[in-house]
Amino acid sequence: MDICADFVIDLTQDNAEDIIVISDSDEDEPGHSQEVVHNHSVTGEEAPAGQALLHASHNGKSSSEVNLEGQPVLTGDRHGQGTVIDKQSEPFTDNHVGQWPVFSNIYKGLNRRDVLNIIVGNQINFDLVCKSVPTNVRKNATFVVDTTSINVRDLSADDNGIWRGGHSCPQTYVTVTTADGVVKTVKTVPKNQSTSSNTYLYMRHYSIHAESSFKRIIHKVYNNERKLLPLVVIQYYFDDGIEKEISLPNHGNQKKAGAPFYRTKPSTLQNIREKCLTLPPKKVISSCTEDVGGVMGCKSVGDIPRDRRQVYNAKKNITNACKSKRGRAPTMSGDYGKLFTMAAENDFLRSVQFNPQLQTFSATNQQLCDLKRYCGSDNYKCILGIDPTFRLGEFYTTVTTFPHPMFVIKGTDNHPTMLGPIMTHMGRKQIDYDFFCNSLKTFGIDRVVAWGTDGETALINSFENAYPTVSGTSVHLRCFAHVEDDLKKN
Repeated sequence: MDICADFVIDLTQDNAEDIIVISDSDEDEPGHSQEVVHNHSVTGEEAPAGQALLHASHNGKSSSEVNLEGQPVLTGDRHGQGTVIDKQSEPFTDNHVGQWPVFSNIYKGLNRRDVLNIIVGNQINFDLVCKSVPTNVRKNATFVVDTTSINVRDLSADDNGIWRGGHSCPQTYVTVTTADGVVKTVKTVPKNQSTSSNTYLYMRHYSIHAESSFKRIIHKVYNNERKLLPLVVIQYYFDDGIEKEISLPNHGNQKKAGAPFYRTKPSTLQNIREKCLTLPPKKVISSCTEDVGGVMGCKSVGDIPRDRRQVYNAKKNITNACKSKRGRAPTMSGDYGKLFTMAAENDFLRSVQFNPQLQTFSATNQQLCDLKRYCGSDNYKCILGIDPTFRLGEFYTTVTTFPHPMFVIKGTDNHPTMLGPIMTHMGRKQIDYDFFCNSLKTFGIDRVVAWGTDGETALINSFENAYPTVSGTSVHLRCFAHVEDDLKKN
């Protein structure tokens, strides 16, 4: 049952243009329409001088609407009661998904006039316009995206996995009349009458997510010369409005269950093809990653190549591509997309870089806290052990360990050995260990009272530079087992 409520608003202190009427009518799709009124009501009833009469209809559910600038204006509870909220006292800037500002949280399609007001009339606070493609959006949210600095084809590469089924793209030619930048009328016209300057091609791209009732609509508007207008509206919503977890399936061609599939952006694929003309595949990955600010600087998994196999596949169709020094592609290669996803979703993987080869630094908050407390303090003076392991495939792993002075192993006087921060790297040069030391300092390990190594020169030099041994305050120790082995060999 629809419940209606009338509101009389005193406009003597406020601008009438800040008042929005919420109604259930729509031109194309179900949803709420939002129109600017002055000193008259949408029901035709005259309002007293200096006041605006608002008529709002609700469908029995609690709602919160926003105006064309994204500011909340009228809210209603389950009984249809509403309140006009002052724009200054209720800022809308905290509504973000990641770094991207949300224009609206409605879960029904915007009507045609609302979209044209945004794209054609630019009736929007530009602080709410996204400068890049929103990613990992899994809630009811609408975004306005400025496409002047991005590839329009990247709009569908949103790190939400596979969109399948229900794809459609209805096209409508409309004639728009505006006054002071606000769309007043919208009229549908045949294609053969679409050459006037105020005629636009309005397109909506519908997609349904592979694993749920989660849906996406991309609204685009072209002028009479078939050039895309700069602003694009993207809507994500659940059919019933109830947000829920969605699962991301693996690729349909993948025979074994594995990591979810993330689409690589078309702009990234084009960048890969261009770089294959002058660089071997291994350097193509490093170069593409550097172009977007490194793995930690990426905004999306689709900004970087998925793995070296993807580069080799792109290279196959390029006749004059740069040849690799290797005779053939490797049978297995690192999945950098998974690495980036891990860096974005948890706090364990702290730093990733290519310098020029892959290096990672991983540590939990507890590990960093314990290391600083027990190995960097004169109260405990625990020894930090640093040990590069043997090569695991393409990678080395350097681990740190230290005794935990708060515990004793039952039946002994020994303290249990705790695992500290870890580095993964592809070489054993001083530049690799410099990255490890710099990462420790970046995350608050400013001092190490005593540190022990196996005698590797590059490792010692890096730690000596970062944590120099000073008589009476800090010391470097050799691992007893390694010293014993060296004595036996000699």
